[in-house]
Amino acid sequence: MRNYRTSVLVVLSLVIILSGQGSFVARAGVQSKVRIVYLGEKQHDDPEFVTESHHQMLRSIPGSKEDAHDSMFSLVTDLPEVVYVVPNSFYELSTSRTWDYLGLSSANPKNLLNETNMGEQIIIGIIDTDTNSLYDQYVFVVVGVWPESEVFNDSGIGPVPSHWKGGCESGEMFNASHCNKNLIGAKDLDGHGTHVATIADGLFVTDISYKGLAGGTVRGGAPHAHIAMYKACWYVDDEGLLTCSSADILKAMDEAIHDGVDVLSLSLGSWVPLYGETDIRDTITTRAFHAVLKGITVVCAGGNSGPEAYTVTNTAPWIVTVAATTLDRSSVVKIQPSKTLVGQPVGTKVATFSSRGPNSIQSAILKPDIAAPGASILAATTTHSTFNDQGFMMMSGTSMAAPISGVVALLKALHRDWSPAAIDHVFNYSAAWRTDPFGEHIFAEGSPQKLADPFDYGGGLVNPEKAANPGLVYDLDVEDYVLYMCSVGYNDSSISQLVGNGTVWLESQTISS
Repeated sequence: MRNYRTSVLVVLSLVIILSGQGSFVARAGVQSKVRIVYLGEKQHDDPEFVTESHHQMLRSIPGSKEDAHDSMFSLVTDLPEVVYVVPNSFYELSTSRTWDYLGLSSANPKNLLNETNMGEQIIIGIIDTDTNSLYDQYVFVVVGVWPESEVFNDSGIGPVPSHWKGGCESGEMFNASHCNKNLIGAKDLDGHGTHVATIADGLFVTDISYKGLAGGTVRGGAPHAHIAMYKACWYVDDEGLLTCSSADILKAMDEAIHDGVDVLSLSLGSWVPLYGETDIRDTITTRAFHAVLKGITVVCAGGNSGPEAYTVTNTAPWIVTVAATTLDRSSVVKIQPSKTLVGQPVGTKVATFSSRGPNSIQSAILKPDIAAPGASILAATTTHSTFNDQGFMMMSGTSMAAPISGVVALLKALHRDWSPAAIDHVFNYSAAWRTDPFGEHIFAEGSPQKLADPFDYGGGLVNPEKAANPGLVYDLDVEDYVLYMCSVGYNDSSISQLVGNGTVWLESQTISS
């Protein structure tokens, strides 16, 4: 019987390879099916086995019948090696001055930015429009970053950290030679991945503006950190839509965990929360849990469905969920050739589009966790982007706020022993509550406008300097998360699927084998 099961798994692997030519059909929303087969956390210990069978994406064979696939999926589900099989689903992208505004001026030699040599030896993994540039008749080529941009040169960047296990893969329109000590990734014809990566990690580029607006120096939060890009989103030719499937997100997150990133940044999510925190169909939540157990802080966009309540997404307590605010920019208006008016800086507000709490999955968990600038953020993009100005443009969204992953990189460089839970705590504990860096009240845009509260911005506006020296740090480990899941009523089966088959809940204690 054991030999029979092994044979079935080999056949299924061959089916995946043979049907690869139609692999993008599922992303296009056509009739083809994709299934995610999860074989369990313990198998991570064998890299070769992970490569072969950690997750298999079962695609329909051209010309086959639906009932044949249903029976095949049923057969796979019954195998003792398989923890679960779930259908594929889709997520949305949550589409300068930021860092000086938050107190991380490069001119201050004693601040967090310079004390950590700008995040040196920290790897930020970004799940976006990247890793291999692949193409077929159903999909436009679109991948993660535009390596020709000045923000990704590696001048002054130290060597790639020794704990990096990944590599730079060549693909369509991208050669491995494009990678350097700053960037590990691939090309981007959309611009979203490039923009996000610039905010987190981009090097200093002077004299940049967008059509004369927001002029100055562009840089990321941790300019000397290293960026590793992972492709999870694709353009679909016949619909012109950019989609991010759970199968691709799962693969990208698994690769990032294996490669040894220190921080994971995801500027994507569903429109509103769809599943509970232990539901295996929520790829971001479940894989983020395993990343956190390995010491990787996971930062996610809170969503762009505001200002309605109960819309914040990526709400698991082990994820740092970020809301978006405005900046303090002033506008310049030329009324006539002889007169120029400079407007007063606009006070900080939680942006209208930023998704709001309360947490619709578990109201006891405050979400979002923290807020950061995400409105009209100037950063690099591709020269293929329609509205780019010499490779730079402004974008808005919680996508542009989630790159406070750059601040996480700085904190990790300063405090190597801080866990993801500790970093989440210091963000909340140290945040600017009620007022912005200039002492002005923080409002929440909407109808009507009001003073912002924790359902709008969590702990408040991120305060990197205070987070670096909070005075008090709380920590959590896997047992604390299990206690939480038990206390809110998740059953033992769902907890075991998330945490591992050897974990059970017995009245007042957690037992892990």
